[in-house]
Amino acid sequence: MSGVRDDLTTRGAEVRVPEDEPTSSWPDVVVVPGVAFTAHGARLGQGGGWYDRYLAATRPDCIAVGVCFREQLRDDLPTEPHDVGVDVVVTDDGVVQRPG
Repeated sequence: MSGVRDDLTTRGAEVRVPEDEPTSSWPDVVVVPGVAFTAHGARLGQGGGWYDRYLAATRPDCIAVGVCFREQLRDDLPTEPHDVGVDVVVTDDGVVQRPG
């Protein structure tokens, strides 16, 4: 880093971005942390809803990848209507693909 840019603006969750760059580009893949996951893609976060809102706003073909230890995989988790699941879960023991 050679210096601080003066042309930054705050967007979203207090993220500083250049004013002149487009904000409409979206990633192909999002790595999503969680407290626990299921093989069906349900995710238990930390209760803030940040990833749920972000994933709901991304392209429909964006792949959400949950990352956790195998001990964090559960058979079932409580979910709410606003919860956005992940497409695949990667653990230290392998990959769990969401059915369907």
